[in-house]
Amino acid sequence: MDGTSLFRNLAGSRSEAARPFLFWFIHLSVFISVAACGGSGGGSVVPVNAAVGVAFTDIDRNLGQIEGDSSFTPAAVENDVTEYRLYWGQDADTRFAGNDTVIDTVLVNGGTAFAAFPADTTLPAGASHLLVFTANANGELATGVSVPIVDLVLPFAYVANNGANTVSVIDTSTNTVPVGTGPVGIAITP
Repeated sequence: MDGTSLFRNLAGSRSEAARPFLFWFIHLSVFISVAACGGSGGGSVVPVNAAVGVAFTDIDRNLGQIEGDSSFTPAAVENDVTEYRLYWGQDADTRFAGNDTVIDTVLVNGGTAFAAFPADTTLPAGASHLLVFTANANGELATGVSVPIVDLVLPFAYVANNGANTVSVIDTSTNTVPVGTGPVGIAITP
């Protein structure tokens, strides 16, 4: 007798003795259905819920390098999400073509998640965003959330030219400063 026939026979029975078996059969069927779909209701599909947002502030003052914590607000519903994956982005929607490997993976923890970039982390040339995608054992959601990367850098220095009544503007990204004799006073823009 298959499961459907057994259910009909138990459900249609007027016997008090059959009722506990009906209760047991329904719960066993639900348990088997959930287990067959991956155990937690996630099924065999990728997540449908995206992270709500992502933030990042660079505190490294060197050109082409970043440092700081990236924080992201988790998906409003995480029942189909097991982890968040962080990538470099070439724009707000596309993983960086030159380096599309995962930067960091953060497991679902029920709250705001963080990924740390240590001092002097090299920013890949052409990477303009950080992207966060939700994922589970079956893959990733096709769309993620992003934040632009603003490289905090001190690009220019202003040097007073003693006796000339002028100020020289120096591009600090070259790391060289040609000076005359007797310079006095230096100011740097944030």
